Amino acid sequence: MFPNNLQHLQPNQEVAVMPMGSEAPHEVLTIAKVKRVGRTVVQTHELGSFTIADGGDENLGRTLYIEPATDDHRVALRWKRIRRGER
Repeated sequence: MFPNNLQHLQPNQEVAVMPMGSEAPHEVLTIAKVKRVGRTVVQTHELGSFTIADGGDENLGRTLYIEPATDDHRVALRWKRIRRGER
């Protein structure tokens, strides 16, 4: 569930934004781009800061976490958009 490889992220890499407690890629909410990786925090362009320790958000009440985005996350988002009638 919680990533342990966030410290290896680089700026402009994609991360999957997940609801806290989710366990499957199909639960992805969005994909965000990494802005900066510090010793303890990953900052995204879109959603602010997440801790490296557990990927949890620092500003949104710890309701979200991030993990490196995979093709499974991207496919899940595409299907969600198709179901909503978006392209």
